[in-house]
Amino acid sequence: MNAARFQPEARCQTTPGMLWTVEPEGVAVGDSLRHEWVRLAYPEAAVWDLLARGRTKAETATLVRWIAALAPAEAEALVEQCLKRWQEEARLRPWPTSP
Repeated sequence: MNAARFQPEARCQTTPGMLWTVEPEGVAVGDSLRHEWVRLAYPEAAVWDLLARGRTKAETATLVRWIAALAPAEAEALVEQCLKRWQEEARLRPWPTSP
């Protein structure tokens, strides 16, 4: 994974109306504005929980690497794929930056 593209210090937050609960099988993510739920299995569930709690992409990739026994590049790719999909689905958005 290209280090410049990965932006390890980037953070994100949930969009308004999002909520989630950790379950034994993964994470249930709800959107109270659209009245829908999706279930995420591991390791995607771990990615969601870590990013939604404000961890950086680098912190998330490191933890997911250990949780899912992935190589560093695989963990970074997983975080990127999940983040891209959830931003496209309007579930996560970039952390606000100060002016």
